[in-house]
Order: sequence, then structure tokens, then C-alpha cells
Amino acid sequence: MTTHPDPTVVQAEAPQPRHPPTVLRLIAVAKLGKALLFLGAGIAIAFLAKHDVQATLEGWLAWIHFDPNGHLFRKAIATVSNADPHQLRLIGIASFCYATLYLVEGIGLWFDRAWAEWLTLVGSSLLIPVEIFEICHHPGPTPVVVLLLNLAVVAYLAKRLRDRRRATSTGAAAGSTPAGS
Repeated sequence: MTTHPDPTVVQAEAPQPRHPPTVLRLIAVAKLGKALLFLGAGIAIAFLAKHDVQATLEGWLAWIHFDPNGHLFRKAIATVSNADPHQLRLIGIASFCYATLYLVEGIGLWFDRAWAEWLTLVGSSLLIPVEIFEICHHPGPTPVVVLLLNLAVVAYLAKRLRDRRRATSTGAAAGSTPAGS
């Protein structure tokens, strides 16, 4: 409250802008990071669709000082090399679509938009069965951690949306009371 020359007059302060919570900002940063990864993957796949896949991948691995003869890299190179250019283009398009989705989620969450919370909640919830399947078929600590993080994000966003809805309905109810009551 601010002071006024007349002590009987009370002036309300202007409402302070609401800053999104740190957890929401962390989720937004994670979504933006995923957007960058999928964008990079889409660009790389679009490039691979027009070049010798095996030679290009081996060159990239050598450039970043990874041994292209390692077991995992050999398996990855063989898998990607067996894809025809049409399949690579489809994978590239899917990568760009995911990049766009994660970019929209990240920006919306950063600016504390309810629609972004809903979009992220639905998208993250749809991944839970896939993550459970992954744990069942490829058990290990990484898929378990990914599932737990995803469950935490879903629970957090569900709570925020419920709280937001309650605050909106409480505000609407308070504003709808007749004057003088």
C-alpha cells in the first residue's frame, strides 16, 4: 500500500507481474533443448538423404573424435545406412515436427501460458506407456530415470493446472457476488 496525504485514504499498489516458478522454467529449458536436438537431427538427416550415408557418418564421427569402429556406432551406422532416401526424408520431417512441438511447448511454458501447460501435460502423458514399454524390453537405470522425470513433470503440470482452475473459479465466484452482500 502507498501512503496518501490524507491518512483515511488507502491506495492499493499496482499488481506486480507474476514470474513463472523456477520448476516451470526448468521444464521450458528442457523442452527448448529437445527442440534444438531434434532440429539438429532433422538437418543432419536431410543432409544424409542426399549423400553417402555411411561415409558421411564415419566422417562426422571422426571429426568429433569418436571411434567409428565402436560397436554402438557400427550398429547405428548400419541401421541408418540401410534406410532409403525416402525413409530418411520422412524421419527428417518427423524430427522437424518434434522440434516445432518442443519449441512451442518451451516458449509457452517460459511465458507461463496455460495452453502450453496443457499441451505439455498431454504430450508427456502420451509418452508414459512408451517409456514403460522401454523399461520392460530394455531394463536399466536410464529408462527408469526418464520415466520418473516424465511422471514428475506430468504431476507438477497437473497440479499447476488444477490450482490455476481453482484460482480462476474462486475469482469468478468472488466477482459474481452481488454488491452490498
